[in-house]
Amino acid sequence: MKTVAVSEETWRKLKELKEKIKASSFDDVINALIEAWHLTSLREEVSKVDMTVSFHEVREFITTMRSIGGGEKQVKDQ
Repeated sequence: MKTVAVSEETWRKLKELKEKIKASSFDDVINALIEAWHLTSLREEVSKVDMTVSFHEVREFITTMRSIGGGEKQVKDQ
């Protein structure tokens, strides 16, 4: 276990956030903040990608990713 020093203002904000997200610990709050940061960073990077793909290509990609990830259900034609 580690200790982190924060200002009174940051402590107040962390306590408010803990209540809002119904976290059971400050470790959970910090992990939620880290996850949100990673997702935001990923969205920013993905938004830089410019490509055109067909429905068939997307379906094939998702099917391949699902088979790699443990054989979850396959995507069906709409």
